[in-house]
Amino acid sequence: ELGGRFPRDLAGVLALPGVGRYTGGAICSIAYNQPKPLVDGNVARVLTRLLGIEESPRDKPVTDYLWSVADELVEHAVTLQKPRQRNAAAFNQAMMELGALVCTPRNPLCDDCLLKGRCTARKENKVETIPALAKRAAATKRWFIGFIITWHGKVFVQRRPSGEVNAGFWEFPNWQVIDLSAGPTMLAKSQLGLAQALPEKLCVINHSITRYRNRLEIFVIEPDRKPRLAKLEGKWIPLDKLGELPFTAAHRKAANQFSK
Repeated sequence: ELGGRFPRDLAGVLALPGVGRYTGGAICSIAYNQPKPLVDGNVARVLTRLLGIEESPRDKPVTDYLWSVADELVEHAVTLQKPRQRNAAAFNQAMMELGALVCTPRNPLCDDCLLKGRCTARKENKVETIPALAKRAAATKRWFIGFIITWHGKVFVQRRPSGEVNAGFWEFPNWQVIDLSAGPTMLAKSQLGLAQALPEKLCVINHSITRYRNRLEIFVIEPDRKPRLAKLEGKWIPLDKLGELPFTAAHRKAANQFSK
């Protein structure tokens, strides 16, 4: 779609599957030296302590404010040095390094910090309590069953829809299982229309997404006739092309297991 050229503007970078505003800001500022903000955990910690923000940086109003501050700072940074110098890249990397090496979560090296004279948290003796830690939601366990369906040297894959986690990435057909008695044979019949299928277990992949702890069981199906998968939005690709698709992390592991 892009003719082999990586986008050079933030809007183009953000349009790529799996790229959020932190990654987009990092690419544009560090690779292209554009004055685009980025806020990761380290930068958020530096800014909340510097400004004395006692609310959790995970709260949306705080998050939005930190991004606006980061935007103003990197815009200002590019005016401080000659245009050819990599000041946008240097500023964003310096903020991340400051949070990672000096303004650490525990036992920060305040005496060594270049911002100690301006730091509100240090002046008010609140370094240990800023930023506030958001209460973590209890982890939720989920079970998924997925299928690698092969037919004449091809395998069926689907693309995750927009609006969902990992939108735009590819994966094998899979379903969350609520009723633990619904095994792969039953799913192959009800979801794939393969009543005679004998799914063969390939692997189990445990992975986490935010507060979810997912268990993905992958089964291989080699039907004796081409499956009719019209109700599934996806496509058949040659087995030797599996490595070229951007899979979600869990399904990439499954693809690698299958390709061995």
